[in-house]
Amino acid sequence: MKHFRFPIAALWATQALGQDVAQRPLHNENQAIGDVPRVVSKDLDEFIERIREEWHAPGLAVAIVDGNNTWAKGYGYAVLNSTPVTPHTLYYTGSTTKSFTAAGISLLIDNASATSSVYPGLNWKTPVSHILRDDFVLSDEWATAHITLEDAMSHRTGYPSHDLAPATTAQGTTRLLRHLPMAAEPRTTFLYNNKMFGAMGYLIEVLTGSWLGDFFREYLWEPMGMNETYFSLKDAERSGLVLAKEYYYNPEDGSYLNLPHEPSSGEEGAGSIISNVLDYAKYLRIMMTESAPISKAGHREVKTPRTLVAPAMAPFTGPVSYTLGWNTAILGDEQVYFHSGGVSMFISMMMMIPSQQIGVIVFTNTDVKAPQVIATHILSEHLGIPKDKRPDMNKQ
Repeated sequence: MKHFRFPIAALWATQALGQDVAQRPLHNENQAIGDVPRVVSKDLDEFIERIREEWHAPGLAVAIVDGNNTWAKGYGYAVLNSTPVTPHTLYYTGSTTKSFTAAGISLLIDNASATSSVYPGLNWKTPVSHILRDDFVLSDEWATAHITLEDAMSHRTGYPSHDLAPATTAQGTTRLLRHLPMAAEPRTTFLYNNKMFGAMGYLIEVLTGSWLGDFFREYLWEPMGMNETYFSLKDAERSGLVLAKEYYYNPEDGSYLNLPHEPSSGEEGAGSIISNVLDYAKYLRIMMTESAPISKAGHREVKTPRTLVAPAMAPFTGPVSYTLGWNTAILGDEQVYFHSGGVSMFISMMMMIPSQQIGVIVFTNTDVKAPQVIATHILSEHLGIPKDKRPDMNKQ
């Protein structure tokens, strides 16, 4: 297996814009850091704490990107009754990983000559089976021959979730698809499927000869300045940062059960990142300013709607669509891009409005809707949407 290399210009491309705080451990208090964005107020601080308590979230972290400013703060506990959440606290970020997989493939397409010895002429409409060959065999012959990279990353393959079908490696996940039934004709409906993104992660490994985590670090995270982001539990645990414990809340007696972390996944390209809100703030700024290491063409492609998710969905106006690793819709009068994530008890939400240069990230360590409620509230406040025009996200 060869080791993939980009041209030198791509490796030394412009990094994240803005005044992000230095990466340093801050695990002794729930400390807010960074310049205060326009939407941060005493009322917001009280709102976040109230939502955390209403949803019984042990702890959560919030970051707001407002132009060149980044503000972040922790609330509650990373480890109950002992270790407070700070902006540096690590969380599994779940399906927000999908957008990184799409961004990674955009880099390969932009530098197709670097992978031409494995597959020449790589593009978004390349059939997956042309690259993964015997590994990517679906339960339908036509689908095997025609499902493309963009089909797989926009949830329009016709495969339902099949989340209970296990696999321990990316190749194993890909080869499992031949045994799973389809629920719709390809390209006719939105059906969310983690395994296709697992296959896309495997495709990156086949094209580059690198483990997906190493590829992300070298070509995405390091150029973006994301130095506290990891792709394995082992790497996160030896980073010196606190990885939040995950808890199940029992509403009958008000107790919390600490659950073990997931050590590995056969769907790495779908949801294996471990990170913090500070690093994700850098990522959202890159996405909003359309900066390197992703090209302008790459930014355009990963943000272009491919599949209708729903004709209407609160709190948005009109339809919600899926791009490549992102959802997009209209909030107020502005186009918003967002994605949630969930791994065991960890829940994450990232939302951004590029036209306003504002983004929000919320991570928590129990399976609740608090991240969605908080992120939507912050953006609605920024846009000045009247409170009587907003749906109650606590009830959605």
